Amino acid sequence: MNIEHFTKYLEFQDKGLKKQATKEIRLFIDSFSNENEKYEWVWGWLPKLEANRHSRIRHELFQEVIFPVLRKGYLESDFRSTLWLAKLIQNIYQNTKVHEELDWITNTSLLEKSHKLAPENDEARLLYLESIVSWLGYCIHEWPSGILSGNDGANLEQCQFMRKETEVVSSLDKEMIHQDFINDFLDKLCEYEARLNK
Repeated sequence: MNIEHFTKYLEFQDKGLKKQATKEIRLFIDSFSNENEKYEWVWGWLPKLEANRHSRIRHELFQEVIFPVLRKGYLESDFRSTLWLAKLIQNIYQNTKVHEELDWITNTSLLEKSHKLAPENDEARLLYLESIVSWLGYCIHEWPSGILSGNDGANLEQCQFMRKETEVVSSLDKEMIHQDFINDFLDKLCEYEARLNK
């Protein structure tokens, strides 16, 4: 692995020099001599990425270097790999081949698995919590017209699933940040279910 190519790639990227950046990232990817080098680089670099709060990685770098390392760990039920796949979900969603390799997994599913692998990890718990709350928020964003499941009105079975998800939120929300939201959501859900039962 020749780290100089990666350093040059970052410099060119910062300067907006796309052709040069593309050339350097290609040279960097091609400079890895084995899977161990990729593993070492990925786990040395990803924590720095987290500090920078980036959510997307250049597609070649993700597909050819980072994803194979994370996928292997994920298939072995490695917590760290599973959590990072969730953090980099936009790279997965925007790459059909990669997404298909993971059986079209969702962000919430990855975060749920992460939480189950390490229930004591607060980062995984909070990310999982926020993911569910965000989804429930989407479900009621057209209220009082109704409650959505996807782009359609929820049926009774989908309402039952939402109710179970509110229980998950309550169990995850140790800080009690979302309890008012959950109470409001359940009030709306009860009213909506009553409409469906008429």
